[in-house]
Amino acid sequence: LHCERQSSGGRPHLEVQGLMEIEFELCQRERLPIVLLRIAVESLERIAPMRERQDELLRGLVDVLRSYPRSADLYAYREGATIVVLLPRATIEAAELMCRLLIEAARKLVLPGAKAVQRVSLSIGLAEAQPDVDLYFETLSRVADEGVMVASANGSECFVHTQLYGLYQRKLERE
Repeated sequence: LHCERQSSGGRPHLEVQGLMEIEFELCQRERLPIVLLRIAVESLERIAPMRERQDELLRGLVDVLRSYPRSADLYAYREGATIVVLLPRATIEAAELMCRLLIEAARKLVLPGAKAVQRVSLSIGLAEAQPDVDLYFETLSRVADEGVMVASANGSECFVHTQLYGLYQRKLERE
């Protein structure tokens, strides 16, 4: 998976993550909204046992995300069965709508060469930059990760915004 701005050749995961962090810093400095999503595909190995099919499925989900209207670029990379997405200049309300639409689309995902619709269950964690608080990018990542765990524990096919910013920010500052 890759940053939307890039060419079709692909960027390594760390380069896209670096671009995300730069975009995050810019939005923080300008006090612009920004949202981080962690999208976990439940039982990915069971529904797509072959690595090639897993890649197709995750690319299909990113293609669905790209099709939604938004105010800026979309950055995404894969971390195992999870897609990490940064939405610069997106409000939490817009991201929540995007999550609802993605969960619904995943239930009836059509992949190239598939003989049938692929039903995929997602657990999504959300985190947003706090306009009145300076946060680390890692804080957003941990809040979104916690959201994925809560969503998965609740049976998936949902998104969760845990609001644990202070907890994770303090932990990171101590480290």
